[in-house]
Amino acid sequence: MGTLMQARALPLIIALALALASCESPRPRLEPAKPAPPPVVIAPPAPPPAPVEPDRPGLTLQDYQKEIATAIVSTSSGETFQGKLPPLLRSVVVLQVSIDKQGMPDMVTLFRSNGFADLEKLAVAAVYRAAPYPIPGRSLLAGRSSLSFTESFLFRNDGRFQVRSIAEEQSTHVEPQKPAARKAAKKK
Repeated sequence: MGTLMQARALPLIIALALALASCESPRPRLEPAKPAPPPVVIAPPAPPPAPVEPDRPGLTLQDYQKEIATAIVSTSSGETFQGKLPPLLRSVVVLQVSIDKQGMPDMVTLFRSNGFADLEKLAVAAVYRAAPYPIPGRSLLAGRSSLSFTESFLFRNDGRFQVRSIAEEQSTHVEPQKPAARKAAKKK
């Protein structure tokens, strides 16, 4: 009897299997792909605006040169000296200096020298080292992009200098040299 039952149940099992096979199982629902968010671009910080200084009415070129000279001396304290200039200088270096409207040296060129290259380099370096300078102001620039002037560096024998715009008086007294000192000075 077991086989008869199995024989009768077989068509039922087959029909059931076919019915189940024909049914689709639910498929996962696919959603449309979302576009990727745009990459985050971090812009570099904007440069700070150029310093805006109100015009400096009444500022003369001579006054401005004194401001520049003061800045040079304050940043070159190991290379400068105080007091009266000696009656005889080792060298006078004259530079043509151009300062732009932001107070930066635009150009520094040798205008005149006694031929001491080391002192020329020292004077030029002192101008660049002291920057930035005070902004000259619209009145002094008078529509130009930079302001140019000459400045003299007055060197004594030890290689230290004063800047002419703020230099002290020059001594007029020359100490006479003894004959032995003159011979030694000539050998140098």
